[in-house]
Amino acid sequence: MLSSIWASLPAPAMLFVCAPYFAERSMVTMVRYWIYLLYIIGVAVGALVFGSEANAMECAMP
Repeated sequence: MLSSIWASLPAPAMLFVCAPYFAERSMVTMVRYWIYLLYIIGVAVGALVFGSEANAMECAMP
């Protein structure tokens, strides 16, 4: 559990540092679409990683 907290810290720290740049009027639309794209990629990768573990566990159970 503790390792997952440390693993998730870089993303909020980076967003905190980059927030003033992202808040510029000319960047808002582009950042919105980047967030959508990165969310879809994250969901797909998570589904692949955790989906394969779930399938392996189901196959191992008698």
